Amino acid sequence: MRVTKLKAKGLRDRLMRKARVFDAAKYRDNPTAIAEYLNDALSSGDSVLIAKAIGNMVHAQGMSRFSRKSGINREYLYRVSGNPKLATVVKALLAFDVQLSVKPIRRPVVLGERQGLMKQSDLYRQNAENCTQMAEAARGEPAYNRYKRMEAAWLALAEEQDWLDGAQSPVGPDKGLKAGK
Repeated sequence: MRVTKLKAKGLRDRLMRKARVFDAAKYRDNPTAIAEYLNDALSSGDSVLIAKAIGNMVHAQGMSRFSRKSGINREYLYRVSGNPKLATVVKALLAFDVQLSVKPIRRPVVLGERQGLMKQSDLYRQNAENCTQMAEAARGEPAYNRYKRMEAAWLALAEEQDWLDGAQSPVGPDKGLKAGK
């Protein structure tokens, strides 16, 4: 029993840290504000927070009004507020006049003192550049050759990544297959 209370308290604390001030009037007939609010919840990745945000939007619309607009039974809305089915979520979003979309996450790459977003192939090319600099500073031919091989490997990885990302065709004019082979 004590563990359950601690979990519930932890969940409440987590929700309160992430929660914004909720003004129902702001969201009643404003699809842009609704989309912004729901996107904030979706970006958290927290399913409890997402369900709570959708529930807040339903309550902001008014349960009876929302039930008529969405075609979802009002009693059902009260029952599923904690863990709705995907079909219910989709109906709710359509009733809010918003749509759900998915986009890839661009992960920041730390480059020395600056931070930016880079494609993976650009990161490979930067590694190749570093190998070129190390080859130029190498003492002796074995070290020089080792860094040059590493440079070639990084450049090959960059080309392969560009191909995987669809940035370039795997078969170019000079890489085409010869007839009879």
